[in-house]
Amino acid sequence: MGERWLPIPGYEGSYEVSDHGRVRSLDRWIETRQGRRFKRGVVRRTKTLNSGYQALPLLLDGDQRFFTVHKLVMLAFTGPRPGDDIDICHRDGNRTNNRLSNLRYDTKSANAQDTLEQGRNFQRNKTHCSSGHRFTPDNTGLDKGGRRWCKTCRRAHIRAHYYNNPEYYQRRSELRRKVA
Repeated sequence: MGERWLPIPGYEGSYEVSDHGRVRSLDRWIETRQGRRFKRGVVRRTKTLNSGYQALPLLLDGDQRFFTVHKLVMLAFTGPRPGDDIDICHRDGNRTNNRLSNLRYDTKSANAQDTLEQGRNFQRNKTHCSSGHRFTPDNTGLDKGGRRWCKTCRRAHIRAHYYNNPEYYQRRSELRRKVA
C-alpha cells in the first residue's frame, strides 16, 4: 500500500503528514514585501533533538512553532490524545521511527514498562551507584517502589550522621531507657 497523506489539524492547506512519518508543505501563494509569490511544496527535513525525537518548525500567518513528528502523525491519523496521563509510545523503542504502525497512545506506566522490556531503562542499566560502588546482590537494597540503593553508601551516611550528631543518639538511648 502506498503512502497516505493527511492535513495537519490547524495547518490545513499548508502542511500534510504521512503515515510513514514524513511532513510536507503544500503548493501555495505567500505574501512577501515585494508582493505575492508562488511557493512550491516540498517534503520537509526534520531535526533530531537531544532527546532523540525528530522535530520541525511549522509556519502559519507569521507564527512559527516547533512540533515533534510523532505527535503530528498521531494527531492527523488518530486524533488528539485521549487524556493528560496518556503518552505516545513507539512500539520498537526507536524515537526516529515515526511510522503510524509503530505509534500508539498508552499510559505513562505502559511506556515505562516498554523501556524495561526493550532494555533501554537508564536506571536499570546502571552497574554502579553514584559513588562508584558496584550493584551486586550483597550490596543492593530495594525500596518499596522497586528502586535500588547502595548498602555501602547507606552505612557511610548513617556513620557520618552519628559522628556529626552524637547528642541525637544519646537522647534517643535515654528515651529508650525511660520507656523500658
